[in-house]
Amino acid sequence: MRQGVIFNGRVRLLMSKGQKTYRPRRKGERKRKSVRGCIVGHDIRVLSLVVEKKGDNDVPGLTDTHKPLRLGPKRASKIRKLHGIAAGKNSYALVTQKVVRRKFKSATGKDRHKAQTIQRLVTPDRLYRKKLWNVINHNNSRMPRNLDSIRQSVNGKSTTRSLPTGRRKK
Repeated sequence: MRQGVIFNGRVRLLMSKGQKTYRPRRKGERKRKSVRGCIVGHDIRVLSLVVEKKGDNDVPGLTDTHKPLRLGPKRASKIRKLHGIAAGKNSYALVTQKVVRRKFKSATGKDRHKAQTIQRLVTPDRLYRKKLWNVINHNNSRMPRNLDSIRQSVNGKSTTRSLPTGRRKK
């Protein structure tokens, strides 16, 4: 539905650069495209709407009931923002508690719950791996630059292959 097209059905408009739903492929190119007008008619089956402001009376089935949040945020920083948790050392445990969990019955009839995996969550394991990675990289950077010459003296031969020069004869 194109805003500004006061029509109930489809209209073919001549589109040029800078208009919505059209990207010219060449300089100065214009193209006639079919768009639908913004007037709602009987042919529209579904409209996606958002309630901006609640009025005086409730709409039955829409604003009179409160539905809990089914899917919460997945990223750790957005969970913190939603629940007002300050970022710090102890935020790991609080964030994992605040994840929205879905309750269901298992095949055996027991009550179970599922929660999505939290992304970008700094856990103690992640901090440990980061520290270990930094130690390994630090040790690798301090290794001698002339490692090839040391290997050659130990093994008695060069570790790098000498590449043939010129063309091979068949």
